[in-house]
Amino acid sequence: DVYKRQTLLASARLAVADGELDTLARRLVAALVRALAAHRGTEEAAPELYGLHGLVLDVALRRELPREQAAALLNLADLDARTGRTRDALTRYRAALDAGKAAKDLYATGRAMESVGGAYEELGDYHRAADWYGRALSQRLTQGERADEARLYGRLGAVHTYAGRYGEALRNWRAAAAGRRRLGDPAAQARALSEAARVQELSLIHI
Repeated sequence: DVYKRQTLLASARLAVADGELDTLARRLVAALVRALAAHRGTEEAAPELYGLHGLVLDVALRRELPREQAAALLNLADLDARTGRTRDALTRYRAALDAGKAAKDLYATGRAMESVGGAYEELGDYHRAADWYGRALSQRLTQGERADEARLYGRLGAVHTYAGRYGEALRNWRAAAAGRRRLGDPAAQARALSEAARVQELSLIHI
């Protein structure tokens, strides 16, 4: 199994290096990514997946395919984030945002902005995290993506709470609760209302 896996990975690297087989190489790499994630799990297969997404990025850069660049950068950044390389992840998420903008890919840009916010939250920079979550939310609001809107209101509520901005936190948790109610998700609505109540208590303590 290990030998077969190493052989397939070597084949993918050779196909990408050849430069004349980019379409086939992309298909091979995509198939390997799916197979590794399905059979070994993302965490266990992380080293191989990192290399494969790097190969996708190489082809996308060579062929000047910004949509594929954005996807590869997001995948690499996610792997960085999962393994504690938050600053590396932040750099790649920003690069993915640029590529997504070049491709006019709203999914990639929205995902990248939210992920930049998540990286700043992980680093404890709640002001920048709130700024990026707000940017992502603004885009989602124009698209009418209600589940994403509710999630982002919650993320904004959380970082404003951490930063001690209780008025903003309360407003966002209430918006998250309202969004979950419209989505017919009573459990998530209850969690958001619970957070709103906690923020109210904190605001009274800090008066």
